[in-house]
Amino acid sequence: MNNKFKIILPILLLGLIISCKNNSEKKDISKIDEQISPGLIFTITEDLQEATENFKSYVNTDRTLEITTEINHTQNAKNIDLKLNFNQVFFVDSPRYSVPLINENPLMALEFPIRIGFYDVDGKKFVVARSEDYFLKRYNLPKSAALRSIGALSETFLKQSSKAAYTQTSAIDSLDNTGIVTLKSSKNFKETVDSIDEMIENNGDLSLFESKNFSKDAEEIGSELKPLHLFIFGNPKAGTQLMQQNPNFSIDLPLKVLVEENNDEEILVHFQDVSFTAELHGENFEEDLPVKITENLKEILSKAILSQK
Repeated sequence: MNNKFKIILPILLLGLIISCKNNSEKKDISKIDEQISPGLIFTITEDLQEATENFKSYVNTDRTLEITTEINHTQNAKNIDLKLNFNQVFFVDSPRYSVPLINENPLMALEFPIRIGFYDVDGKKFVVARSEDYFLKRYNLPKSAALRSIGALSETFLKQSSKAAYTQTSAIDSLDNTGIVTLKSSKNFKETVDSIDEMIENNGDLSLFESKNFSKDAEEIGSELKPLHLFIFGNPKAGTQLMQQNPNFSIDLPLKVLVEENNDEEILVHFQDVSFTAELHGENFEEDLPVKITENLKEILSKAILSQK
């Protein structure tokens, strides 16, 4: 054999072995999966602060997208003398993505604006979003171009943030229930919205992050939705306790309350049961914290939406 080939062949074989090893390492995500809750797509990054800057820069290049809210859970925890590792969530809005899916199921309004999370789990740094499969199974949606579009958009956010070549998915089984609590208001739509707004404003433990009129969003893109109004608000102390036990909770925080006027002209108020959220993230809490949060929310909402006699 030519001496030149005798030298090159071992080098090629070594390169092939290293390449196979690297590919194997990339595909072995079992340890990562244990740290990420079901129903999420995710990437990993070396620097979460840099990833958030990459994300914001990318969104700013698309005039159809807008970061409506930026929540620094770590700073919010610090403000009340609690400690939380790096944990930030961004809400990204675009009616052209949300309205078609809300038309298919109005409860999908609880999933918008789109949420992108950046957080640390035991030293590993993740960028996450809710998966297309999660929406499909939770809201019994048909497979559609609208659903695929939201999935593709979230994938792009994650790739641009972490500069990763691909995203990974934490699988989710079929859900036994939607985990959504529904209350019926005795007031009309406007009165119900105003009452909830007043309730949040007058409660010193709550902070309002967004108040959103989806019907108005639909009009902006020449579409139509029945009356839907979303409130995004939270209690930093309660939320921090959830995230201290499992940072994945941040993708479901702050709380969301949706006011809907249905086809029968009933005014319904929907929110996610925090016990469902805890089950989704595989967590049990001392003193039933998720149950207490849900019961407290149900109580204060009921007072706000029932007419005083």
